[in-house]
Amino acid sequence: MSTQTVKTTETSAPSRSSFRPELQGLRALAVGLVLLFHLWPNHVSGGFVGVDVFFVVSGFLITGHLYRELSTTGTIALSKFWARRVMRLLPLAFTVLVFSVIAMLFFVPQTVWGMNVRQILGSLFYVENWVLAADSVDYMAAENEPSLVQHYWSLSIEEQFYIVLPLLLLGTYLLTKFLRKNKQGTGLDTQKIFIWTLLGITVATFIFSVLYTNYNAAQAYFVTPTRFWEFSTGGLLAMLPAATKIPNQLQNLL
Repeated sequence: MSTQTVKTTETSAPSRSSFRPELQGLRALAVGLVLLFHLWPNHVSGGFVGVDVFFVVSGFLITGHLYRELSTTGTIALSKFWARRVMRLLPLAFTVLVFSVIAMLFFVPQTVWGMNVRQILGSLFYVENWVLAADSVDYMAAENEPSLVQHYWSLSIEEQFYIVLPLLLLGTYLLTKFLRKNKQGTGLDTQKIFIWTLLGITVATFIFSVLYTNYNAAQAYFVTPTRFWEFSTGGLLAMLPAATKIPNQLQNLL
């Protein structure tokens, strides 16, 4: 591993064992906003921004993890990475889905069983957001009767992000390595590859998000490409070497 790689590893992305109180506080604030929004939508009308905050934080943490692994080992163990994500989320998510089915059988009218079963299956396979988009569900429409698992749409997007991002980052890294194999140099700058890849993702998906929202706001709220720029923005923040030099007190304040 080159000196440059060692240097960038030390100056960007939080260490695996570090506890980030500012991020945990941000997550708590995001959860609180979402809960308040669902309890009193007329009074906390912007509380759904907590979901966006969660997406940015997830992008920050996951990108930092992928960067450390790729910069130290030269690859990303995709199967292990995906297995860890599944084992972390699936047991609790599956438990909730099982109880949702039981609750549906006892408390939900049979007239909406079909809709609930379809969305439960979509949640089980982490495609609930696409099910809602296909149904053209408007999340902000009060007249729509939500299913038991409609809230799984954001978890589905996160899982899709966990699948796609490592492929994009590793693919770009390997492609750059292949193109430069016959050229002289001291090695690949993993940090720059990550930054340019994430920047491209951010710009492309943000433009798509704006355009598609103007075309169909209800579907745009749920589909994955309109949300991907939030994750990649968090990833770009993880790649800033100056971020770890900010005093802890100022990090918490920010």
